[in-house]
Amino acid sequence: MEKENSDKNEYEKNRRDDRLRWGIAHIYSSYNNTIIHVTDHTGCETLGRASGGMVVKAHRMESSPTAAMNAAKIAGEQAREKGINAQRTKQHRARCKRCDKNIIQKRI
Repeated sequence: MEKENSDKNEYEKNRRDDRLRWGIAHIYSSYNNTIIHVTDHTGCETLGRASGGMVVKAHRMESSPTAAMNAAKIAGEQAREKGINAQRTKQHRARCKRCDKNIIQKRI
């Protein structure tokens, strides 16, 4: 009897953990830097943040694709530690006068 109850409790615990917890990754890229800012679904609470300047030594490398990739990895790990398991991505480009937002949804 106790074994059945413990199996039920384990099942319920795993079932609760399967729910998606959404985060929004705001990616701002300019000619000089790339900034990645992960928030909760309301956009109020910061869950992770990184920039190209945090991962490279030379200033000229801040806007490179390698720096952006490493910054995204750092910001994603910070958000994952706080329980985010799915994300939406909003890309903001510095070149536009009006912000075009390309929205991509992805499960991590």
